[in-house]
Amino acid sequence: MTRSLHHNPRYASGSFGLSYHLEMLSDIERVDRCKHAIKSALQAVGPDAVFCELGCGTGIFSIFAAHYCRKVYAVENDPVVFSVAERHIQKLGLSQKLELIRGDALDVPIPEDRIDVLFCEMMSIWLVTEPQVKVIQRWLRGSKGPITYVIPQRVINIAELGQVDYHFDDLEIKADLPQFSGIRPPRVMTESRVVHEVVLNDERSLLDEVNAACEFQALVSGCVNCARLSSVVEFFPDITFFSTDTLMPSTIVPLSEELWVKEGDRVRFEVSYSHRSELSSASFRAFVAGR
Repeated sequence: MTRSLHHNPRYASGSFGLSYHLEMLSDIERVDRCKHAIKSALQAVGPDAVFCELGCGTGIFSIFAAHYCRKVYAVENDPVVFSVAERHIQKLGLSQKLELIRGDALDVPIPEDRIDVLFCEMMSIWLVTEPQVKVIQRWLRGSKGPITYVIPQRVINIAELGQVDYHFDDLEIKADLPQFSGIRPPRVMTESRVVHEVVLNDERSLLDEVNAACEFQALVSGCVNCARLSSVVEFFPDITFFSTDTLMPSTIVPLSEELWVKEGDRVRFEVSYSHRSELSSASFRAFVAGR
């Protein structure tokens, strides 16, 4: 299995494999940012807070939250990692305070108690492949009362256009490529722009279909054939996250058609995709404005 597939599992199964969970737990940037946001939100609510995590995996964040609130609900669908979380929770004597729920976050009954902090770290680049938007949408609509804090709060999607090698001798292979450490980046040819933004505690922002556009200025002349996608995540005020190898690595996607640009050209970039779909099914196209 290639590393790119390792970071693009088939989400319908809700299963990542324990090697992936081990890699995520080892990602200090990811873990510390999440813990910092959880602690800040729960301290803002107070010790009587109710915390709920959707897709808790090994339970590391729900167990952390249990030290700062009255009640924790943790939802996990994968039976293998659910067992890991269950053993860990029992070993720590948290079974009364932390209720582990087996099931899909899109289907399980929403707890009767109120929810003060809803945490859902089902993030993929631009929120395309993972079910985060649909899951949070369902819990916002179904909650018995208002949810004080949703973590993360906001995802800002950014792009720049450039050139990457898809031709090798007589072969041409165009595919999405997460930009892990050691992967050569594209030759960037435009300025960076914000293309789209998702506010995760605002239902009006949680759309199933995304159609967005922006304009870049070409910084150099040449052939543009790809876009590099990246996301800035606001977990909580003053607590942000950008990208690591295990969480939302910047990703190179091919344009539908190559485009020759001249320095100074205004280049319009249009994207269309569905949340919880494959990047390969999304549309990324560019053309010179006015040409």
